[in-house]
Amino acid sequence: MNTQPSKSFQELKNEAVVTSYLAITKITKQIISSIPQEALRYMIEIDRKAFESIKPKIHELVSPIFYLCLRDSKMGYLIHFGYDTNRDFHVFTNQFIRAVFKLTMAQYTNVDIEDCIQTDSIITDISGLFDELQFKHPSYPCKLVKYKPSAVKRKILSVA
Repeated sequence: MNTQPSKSFQELKNEAVVTSYLAITKITKQIISSIPQEALRYMIEIDRKAFESIKPKIHELVSPIFYLCLRDSKMGYLIHFGYDTNRDFHVFTNQFIRAVFKLTMAQYTNVDIEDCIQTDSIITDISGLFDELQFKHPSYPCKLVKYKPSAVKRKILSVA
């Protein structure tokens, strides 16, 4: 006999949002690792529970060109994102945007979470946010992601 109470729809949805968020975070780190410029491969990853109990943010990943945040709201968990709009970074930001929307599509999750993407305010001054976090919160860990050229770039480099 199963004595565990069944999960509510909102609990199932929140779990699906977290699963998608973690997958997006993993892909974002892979994209960051493929950026040749060292200055753009730094990132700050903040588990808000470890540093402070400020809601609604649960987790954040901030780099000079990407912003990703898991937030709690009245409607459940949301994924908030941002990206630098500089045309020099479009190859990387396009990959990031595609990952955010692809990994939250109904066909990729057990529960429909397409409405979990917070699009009412997309952050575009990512480098300013990154610099502010470094300056105002030096306790947040800032790390350099090791450069790993993508498979396509590796092939190009090996031929050259």
